[in-house]
Amino acid sequence: MGRRPLAEASAPTVWAFPRAGFYGDCLYAPLEAMGVRVLEGDYSAAGLAAIAPGDAVHLHWPSHLYSVGPSRLDYARHFTTFEWRLRRLHARGVRIFWTAHNLYPHEQTPLPGVDRRVRELVIGLAERIFVHGPSAEAVLCTEFPKTRGKCVQIPLGGFAAYYANDLTRAEARARLGLAEGEFAYLFLGQWRPYKNLPLLIESFARLEEPATLLLAGNAPARLAEEVRELVARLGRGRIRAVPGRVPDDELQMWCKAADAMVLPYREILSSGAAVLALSFGCPVVAPRVGHLRDLIDPSNGVAYEPAAVDALLEAMRAVRKQDYDRARIACVMNSVRWNESARATLAAMTMR
Repeated sequence: MGRRPLAEASAPTVWAFPRAGFYGDCLYAPLEAMGVRVLEGDYSAAGLAAIAPGDAVHLHWPSHLYSVGPSRLDYARHFTTFEWRLRRLHARGVRIFWTAHNLYPHEQTPLPGVDRRVRELVIGLAERIFVHGPSAEAVLCTEFPKTRGKCVQIPLGGFAAYYANDLTRAEARARLGLAEGEFAYLFLGQWRPYKNLPLLIESFARLEEPATLLLAGNAPARLAEEVRELVARLGRGRIRAVPGRVPDDELQMWCKAADAMVLPYREILSSGAAVLALSFGCPVVAPRVGHLRDLIDPSNGVAYEPAAVDALLEAMRAVRKQDYDRARIACVMNSVRWNESARATLAAMTMR
């Protein structure tokens, strides 16, 4: 008999929470190609009982499992259940791994201290914690010192091979009705309070030079109404707000048409939106925080210090003065392959 591949010989079955979604598709497809069995995690009592000792549970966003309302009693009950189930899995010899996509949930549980307690619980039980880059690791280790020695940096690959990628920039701009020479700023992604859209609109309104601001993505009703009111008051016909889910095959259109993606986040550990923009060659304006500190440099955008007065406004002014090589931006971002991410994940999961 020939020698068995590493995955077959020593890698555990991986139960992903969740398996579905663009991140899971990008990471787990090459992991499965290496021979690893990856299954969608089932959080029911029966589903968790099916996880065998030695198997791996890979958590991504733990709050999706315990931050369930609507009442405070419901939140408390779901938190208690999550804690008991995770400790039980660990006691049975199931191996726990966590990818720290964010420092805390962006929509925090309305019970004081619960989100921190869950982070501390997961960190205490996890064998390895995956982070996207050295700056994200530094932030995580500062907030949670017990992560030191457990973190493994996993490269975040480009998305151009995952999403439709067959439009030219001219075709994309024509579809959005952008005139030749019209500078277009873009915000793309879910609209959430931490993403700071009001500041973006207010900063854009103060720009002296002609430009268009495009806002697209899913939006909760209250924030969508706030944005509509701001656009009506400050937009002067220069802001197009399109709340609602952007189909996957249209993501390329927005990124290729825009001259710059603007992500004015209050806080962030890892940003899929920034990676998406760069994957299609679109420069990015973003605060110098978390993974963005490693991702954005003068060749692909403008990083600003979020605490500085008018920092976002000045960054939006600066980005339009640069001549970016969009083909090179896309090439560099997409040169990071998801099979490298999968290989690093597998190495960490087989490390003892």
